[in-house]
Amino acid sequence: MAQPDFTQTVLLALSNAREQAQQSSSVYVGTEHILLGLLQTDDVELINTLHHFDVDPTELTRTTLKFIQDGRAEISHDDRKRYVEMGRMRGSGEIDTRASHTMPMPDTPYSAAARKALVDTGEVADVMKVEEIGTVHLLAALIKENDNLAAQALSEHELDYDKLLQLLKG
Repeated sequence: MAQPDFTQTVLLALSNAREQAQQSSSVYVGTEHILLGLLQTDDVELINTLHHFDVDPTELTRTTLKFIQDGRAEISHDDRKRYVEMGRMRGSGEIDTRASHTMPMPDTPYSAAARKALVDTGEVADVMKVEEIGTVHLLAALIKENDNLAAQALSEHELDYDKLLQLLKG
C-alpha cells in the first residue's frame, strides 16, 4: 500500500499546531500543540469520536493548555541539545526569548515525540487500511506512545489507544 496522504483538515491542524506553539512561545511544536491544532479544526469525525468516549473537546483543550501553562515539556535530551545549538534555548533549558524574535516561526521544529506521532500516523493508516490520514488517525497516533503530553491529556479524559483503535476498526 502506498504511503497515505494527510487530509486537508490534518494539514490545517498541523498549521494550527505551529500557531499554538508560537502563541505559547515554545521552541518546538509538540504533541500538545498538535492536539490543540486538531481541536481547533472542529472536524465532525474527530468531535464525534471524542463524544463517543464522553470527552468534551473544550475540557480537553483546557487540560492541554494547563499542561502547557504548568511548564510541562516533552523535550528530549537530543532536542534540547539541538535547540541550544540553534540558539533557541539556553543550556539550562530556559527558552531564549531574544533568539525567538530573530528566528522565523515556520522553521520551528517538531519535538521528537511529535515527529514520532507523525510517523505513527502511517502505521495507524495501514492498520485501518485507509488511503488518507484523517484527524482521528492523527489522534490515535498521538496516544499510541503514552509518554507525550497529548497522550497524558487524553489519558486524563480516559481515552487510550486501544479503545480508540477498537472504535476505528468498527
